[in-house]
Amino acid sequence: MVLHIQVPNMAEVQRKLKGMPQKAPLVMSRAINATITYVSKEMANEAKKDYVVKVTAAKKTLTIQKARQNDLSGVVISRSDKKVPLLGFKNKPAKRVHPNPPAFYSSQVKQQGSLKALTGSADRSKAFIATMKSGHTGQFQRTGRKTKNGKAQIAELFGPSIPSMFKSTATSKRILDKGQEYLQKSLKTHIKKVMEVA
Repeated sequence: MVLHIQVPNMAEVQRKLKGMPQKAPLVMSRAINATITYVSKEMANEAKKDYVVKVTAAKKTLTIQKARQNDLSGVVISRSDKKVPLLGFKNKPAKRVHPNPPAFYSSQVKQQGSLKALTGSADRSKAFIATMKSGHTGQFQRTGRKTKNGKAQIAELFGPSIPSMFKSTATSKRILDKGQEYLQKSLKTHIKKVMEVA
C-alpha cells in the first residue's frame, strides 16, 4: 500500500515566499518530509480504530521515501506479503487452555464487530490453539485431509494483511485527511522560517 498526498502548486508557494521564489523547492521538500514522518506515526493509530491490531505490528510494515528539492515526492509505504495470524487479533481465550478447553475459541478482527465463535464448517474442524515444533503458536483447524505421513492436516487461520487495513476506505480517508491538513500547516511553518532568516 502506497500513500500519496497532494502537493500544493509550486507557483502558489513561490508567491507566498515574496521575492524568494528560488526557496520554494526547499520549503516544499521540508514540509513534505515533516508530513510523511507525521503520517507514518499516525497510520498505525488509525488502523487500530478499525481493526483489533497491535500498533507495533502495523508500524513494522512502514517505510518512508523522503522528498528532495529536485524530486518533490514523499511516500509512505506499507509492505507485508503475509496476512496477520488470527491469534494476533482479539481472541478468547487468548492462550491454549489444557486440559478442559472451552467449547469453542472465539476471535474478533474488526473493532465494530464482535467475538466470533470459531466453530468450523462441514469440511473444517473447530479452531484450536497449538504451538508448532518451530515454536510458533497460532489458531488452527483440521482440514479433513491427511499429510504425506498419514497425520491429520492442519491449516492456520489468518486475518487481513496490514497493508490491506490501511487501504480500507474509512482508514485511508482519515489518514489522507490528516496528512493534507498537516501539510498545509507545515508549509506555513517552513515558509515563515525561511522568511525570518532572509
